[in-house]
Amino acid sequence: LLGNGEFGMNATDKTKDYHDIISEHILAERTGDYTSKRLSGTAFEDAESITTSNAWIEDILELELESDTDLVVVQLGDNVNTELKRATFNDSCATLISNIRRIAPKACVAWVYGWYVNNEVRTAIQNALKTYGGEYVEINDLNTKANQSEIGTVIKRTNEVEQSLVYDDLRIMSS
Repeated sequence: LLGNGEFGMNATDKTKDYHDIISEHILAERTGDYTSKRLSGTAFEDAESITTSNAWIEDILELELESDTDLVVVQLGDNVNTELKRATFNDSCATLISNIRRIAPKACVAWVYGWYVNNEVRTAIQNALKTYGGEYVEINDLNTKANQSEIGTVIKRTNEVEQSLVYDDLRIMSS
C-alpha cells in the first residue's frame, strides 16, 4: 500500500490506489468517524525466519493496532517468493492473525491476496483464517493488462520526490 511512498505501488496517483478506493467506499456507506492507517509489510513478507516476522508483528503491527479497531485489511503474500520465505510465511500467518485477534478482538479481518498467486502462500493464508477467523478475498482476477503498469506510465505525486533506478543489465529487445 505504500510502494510509491505516499500511495500504493503502481497506482498512477493517490486517488487511484487501493487504500484510497476502499476508504471512499467505506466513507460512502458509513456514518460517524473514520480513520485509517497504512503499514508497510515488506519486512513481514521478506522474513526468512520466525524471529524476523515476529519482530515486525511486535515492533510495527502491535504498536498501531487498538482494541477498538473495527477492520483490519491485510494485503500480504505476493512477495513471498522463495522457499525459505514460504516456509516462514506458513507459520507466521497464524501468528499474525492470532496477534490481530488478541489486540483487536472485535475487528473484522479481511486478507486480500493474489496478484501473483502461489498455492502454498494461498493455503497458509486460508489455514490461518480458518483457525483464527477472517475473510479471504482473492484478487487474482484483477491482474489483467488493463490493471497492470508498464514502462512509460506517468505517476502523479503530490510531493516532489527523488527516485533512482540501478540496473545490473539492460537489454534492448526487438519487440
